[in-house]
Amino acid sequence: MTTTLIILGGAGDLAQRLLIPGIAEYVSVHGADITIVGAGRHEHDDYRAFVRDAAAPVDEKVAERLAADAEFVVADATDREDLRNLLEGRSNVVLYFALSPAIAVDSIRALKDAELAEDITLAMEKPFGADADDARELNQQLLDLVDEEQIFRVDHFLATSGTLNFKVLRSTNRLIASSWSNEDVESIRLVYNETVALEGRAEFYESTGAAEDMLQSHLLQTLARILADDGTSPEEILRAIRPTDEVRRGRYTEGEVDGERVPSYVDEDGVDPDNGTETWFRVVVDVETEKWRGVPITLESGKAFGEDVKQIEVTFKRSGDNPNNTLTLAFDTEDVEITLNAADPASEDCAQITLHTDLAPVRMSAYGRVVKGILERIDHLAVPAQAAELGWDVMEAIAQKLHRARMEEYPAGTVAID
Repeated sequence: MTTTLIILGGAGDLAQRLLIPGIAEYVSVHGADITIVGAGRHEHDDYRAFVRDAAAPVDEKVAERLAADAEFVVADATDREDLRNLLEGRSNVVLYFALSPAIAVDSIRALKDAELAEDITLAMEKPFGADADDARELNQQLLDLVDEEQIFRVDHFLATSGTLNFKVLRSTNRLIASSWSNEDVESIRLVYNETVALEGRAEFYESTGAAEDMLQSHLLQTLARILADDGTSPEEILRAIRPTDEVRRGRYTEGEVDGERVPSYVDEDGVDPDNGTETWFRVVVDVETEKWRGVPITLESGKAFGEDVKQIEVTFKRSGDNPNNTLTLAFDTEDVEITLNAADPASEDCAQITLHTDLAPVRMSAYGRVVKGILERIDHLAVPAQAAELGWDVMEAIAQKLHRARMEEYPAGTVAID
């Protein structure tokens, strides 16, 4: 059966860079029959070419097929009549809200009296709401429209190679599973530092900052997933998170990244220096459960760094006076590293060795797996209703400490901040 995937914001950046390539990956791997319908407030000159160009780097034949069936409908996502006309007569529909949070909320309100198909799925991009109360209200509005099983809250970090593989590695390998608690784990770090700077996104970034953009959903939801097990749900992990006083924030100054000059954040077009927007943060949290109490967990993310560092790193407690063992998985690639202690033939001491390999080859990107999760209704690839609300509760507790922290500065191109 053909699935009609209607993208509200169908000609936007998210659709072009991530969602349509993800659709193409899913079709290429699984042979699914998907019709893309883009919707936006203004006419599009050639939406079929837009779809073709977005999908072509994945698979040219799939791109041609998707483009041939694609259509674009002029519709205001917040207008009740426009939405009714957009959905009328369609079945097996995914309505994807590739919109800013405020417009997405207005769009949900506009759907209140619409006659939705019984098999419709509503896919909501992050951030889900603007705060905890807003997320609770949005959840209720969605449940007034459809059942929970028809709501897919997107956070593509849950579909990254690192998150998915970490959960499997620590739950299916006795070598790791037997050491997976505060008895053996010394610390955990989730880091997502990027070389990219603002890249013309001042309006969005000034409204969120690094912490709300990356911490509120991505890193907190990832942490909840990798610590959850058969006896503890992600929601219970989120309830147990407590921010410590180890909270730092900063923003980049003029520098050079990959040979290109990067202006200071405060000099970027559209930035108000008085807003105090951070481009980097590092916070340490505790998880007050019996299994994880006492293990410091660092959550860090920033922009305009000298190299990409995007990984989950676990440091295990020392065995005697020997170096710590570590387990590191990259978020976006299949890289995994384990450090072990081995004999040093030249001395009586141990030599630390690093085992490096690639995990199973990735056939789809995170957004390809998001599409798979939506169409196949894979629960662990979506954010549950309560987890979305709890992420905001934790964020609000951390934000209070962040706002009191001194604004540090780091030159663009900095490799790491001590």
